[in-house]
Amino acid sequence: MYEILFSEVVSKQQARIPKKDLEKIKKLLLNLRENPRPLKCKKLVGGEQEYRIRYRNWRVLYSVDDFKKQVIVYGILDRKEAYR
Repeated sequence: MYEILFSEVVSKQQARIPKKDLEKIKKLLLNLRENPRPLKCKKLVGGEQEYRIRYRNWRVLYSVDDFKKQVIVYGILDRKEAYR
């Protein structure tokens, strides 16, 4: 199983997400412990181990460290802001 870590910025970003969407996003994050690269994820261009998962208008941005068995979530953003 992989350990899920969050950057400091993610806690501030969670405050802007509606509760209904946040609950679903949390379930998606918990599933990353078993499979850090689910079928719904997409590898980001320019990053070696960086991925994103879509949920409605939200994007969960994360990286995977297979050696340490860690998933580092560094962003939960609206799609308009996610790729800037």
